[in-house]
Amino acid sequence: MKRKVLLVFAFLTITPYLWAEQEIYSAAFALKKLFEFYGKDVSIVDIEAELKLKDDIPSALVKIGREWGLYLNRFSLACREEINKLQGPVIIRYKGNFYLLILKPKGLYLISNKGEFVIDQKEFLKYWSGDFISLPLANVLLIRYKPQKEIGRIVFLYSYHNEEFYLFKQAFDRLYREAKKCNYRLIYMDELGLIPEKSVHELDSFSDSERDAFESAKHSLLQELKLIERGVGISDPTEFYDKIYKYLAKFKIRVDMEDLKYENWKAITAFDELELNQLAVKLFCHGNIEGYADKIREYNQGFWEYNVLLRDRYFQDQMEKLAERNPHTLIFTLRGLGHYGMEENIMVSGFTTETMILGEGEFKDLLVPDQYIQILNRNGVYVDPGEERISYLRAFPVECLRNYLQKRLNFSISEATIKANQVIKNLKEEEIERLALDISHGIAEGRLRNSDAVYEFVYWWLKKKKLVLDW
Repeated sequence: MKRKVLLVFAFLTITPYLWAEQEIYSAAFALKKLFEFYGKDVSIVDIEAELKLKDDIPSALVKIGREWGLYLNRFSLACREEINKLQGPVIIRYKGNFYLLILKPKGLYLISNKGEFVIDQKEFLKYWSGDFISLPLANVLLIRYKPQKEIGRIVFLYSYHNEEFYLFKQAFDRLYREAKKCNYRLIYMDELGLIPEKSVHELDSFSDSERDAFESAKHSLLQELKLIERGVGISDPTEFYDKIYKYLAKFKIRVDMEDLKYENWKAITAFDELELNQLAVKLFCHGNIEGYADKIREYNQGFWEYNVLLRDRYFQDQMEKLAERNPHTLIFTLRGLGHYGMEENIMVSGFTTETMILGEGEFKDLLVPDQYIQILNRNGVYVDPGEERISYLRAFPVECLRNYLQKRLNFSISEATIKANQVIKNLKEEEIERLALDISHGIAEGRLRNSDAVYEFVYWWLKKKKLVLDW
């Protein structure tokens, strides 16, 4: 009898340990499979060893992924029924184990250390929380942070500044319906475009200082935006925002504006005066891809430091304070794609933090290569030096082809960027150098006299290599 009691005690003692070991191994296996999908060879032993050091397995999976160059994130679907919008493989926890989940025509394909099987979507949704780990996803509303008791929502929409209006309208209409259902008031926080230095200096003579002139210009922009609250649709030189402002005016929703700091503005304008981007382009067009790579790297580092990172720190603080002062509200903003990820650590008591990328296709393909590298850098993702270099070299050809597809073939900016990336990602460094030299010859011979001529030249150069399809 005593022996039986000891055996039962030993079983009860060791069982939780075995369950924990199984959970860790299933998580390591799922991440290993995800790495393999993206062409990365990482030892499952190393993954498992690092997971054993962490209490929070999902957060550990994200950290390991980023350390090995995968921009992994913890998300929850705002609506679990939108599971069909999950692009590519994702890691999920299901009935106590971790799996790699891939959408298949016949159902949901689950891969684990115990095998592979297909499960019906309805059956799967009965037991799945909606949480998953993946690369950033476009065209689906995702939760970053969920409080125990919700009293409001903070939603970050991301897009290009000249995106298709219908993408914003779809997202806004959904948020509007959901806000009404919860009796939340809507507040739109507008992203302030850079106030031109010339506009500030024109106000200098009426102000005590440049700082006062800047604040006066900012106040005027806010007062114009406030007309939306009275149902007046204001105009904007960008067609996308012009339609947005007029549409929001129909609902007379409350509007606020990014409180760009004077010191931040001064740093941005001083950096812009260096004209590093223009210099980089000139170097490429004169066949000097080494000089181009150095300057485009320098430009990106400065641009992101002043126009993204510093701005985002102030903007995050502003959004958090706005939420704290306004319970029972849905606060949403539309931010440029390059700012993606700034909402990851926003956790205001009682407020759900959500994010959505407006666009179709894979996140990486929606961005110009150098822009994608900077997003990885700002979000703590390891970037291989070789990948960084080729991404910088491919940036200008992508810009050229994208501009041609937009201007001559009437592609939307998202479509044009995706198509351009699909073509240029096949170019090797020696081919990019050949392209740069051919452009320099065209300029020297007087055949390429402006930007549009260069865009067209790049298009036909690629077409001769049969890299461009007849879209």
